[in-house]
Amino acid sequence: MTSTENSMLTMKIIKLLGLAGIAILTAAYLASCMERRDEEERRRLNERLDKERWESEGGASRSGPATQSAVTSH
Repeated sequence: MTSTENSMLTMKIIKLLGLAGIAILTAAYLASCMERRDEEERRRLNERLDKERWESEGGASRSGPATQSAVTSH
């Protein structure tokens, strides 16, 4: 191999490594975004379930307080 061929091969290798690095960084970023979105969806679901459970157990609802003690304490 001549020095020109070695130089061209080196440049090709560097270019491929750069592209592979960009692909890895992109995949890591997308995975992070998806994980954050999933965590947010779980948090919202848990909040909704907690609210529904609380209201079904006699907690205050949109129509106002549901327990007698809440009404008489005012």
